[in-house]
Amino acid sequence: MIDDFKISLLREDLSKNTINNYLVDLNKFVDWYTNQYVEQMNVKNIAPHHLNFYRAQMVNYRRLKISTINRKNTIHKKIF
Repeated sequence: MIDDFKISLLREDLSKNTINNYLVDLNKFVDWYTNQYVEQMNVKNIAPHHLNFYRAQMVNYRRLKISTINRKNTIHKKIF
């Protein structure tokens, strides 16, 4: 999944920094999902409530800036 996503980003002619940031964000989401649900992530099983819960945790517990959260949401929109 991550390799396919990287290929699609390369086709969009994005900067290397943008691609790297998106891949880091995706890996963090995969790690979070795996730890939260104690199972390997399957893209087909991701539902809106998973993304909403992840976003809520970024806002409430990690206290990330809105601009950071919006960037992370961009990858969710591209994949899910």
